[in-house]
Amino acid sequence: MVNNLKVYSLVVDKQGTRLDKYVSEQYPDLSRTQTQKLIGDGYIKVNDRVAKAGLKLNVGDRLTISLPPATPSSLLPEAIPLNIIYEDDDLLVIDKPAGLTVHPAPGHPSHTLLNAILSQVKIPRRLD
Repeated sequence: MVNNLKVYSLVVDKQGTRLDKYVSEQYPDLSRTQTQKLIGDGYIKVNDRVAKAGLKLNVGDRLTISLPPATPSSLLPEAIPLNIIYEDDDLLVIDKPAGLTVHPAPGHPSHTLLNAILSQVKIPRRLD
C-alpha cells in the first residue's frame, strides 16, 4: 500500500482490448464505469503513463492500478414512512411512493428511499 492506495500490477496477455474493458474483466469487482473513472483520475496507468479508457492494449503492456480508499458514506437514516410488502434476510419488497427519489444525487441529498430504508431495516454490519 502506498499513501493508503492499494496498488496492483499486471501484464496484458490479450491484444487489442480497450483498457477499461480489460481492467473490468481482470477485476470483476470494478464496474466499467468505476474503471473509467479511475482511468480518468489517473489511478490506472499503462507502462507508467496516464492513458485513456479507449486505449487499445498490446500484449506485454504493464498496467498499474492504484485503488484509493473507499469514501465513507454520509447517508443518514430518516423516518420516512414506507409500505414494506415483504422482507426476509435476503430480500426487501417496497411499494415505493411516486415522487420519492431512490437515492441521494445532486439536488436530492436527503429524503430518499435509501434514507428511509436505513431507518426501518436493520442492515448487518459487514466484517472485512
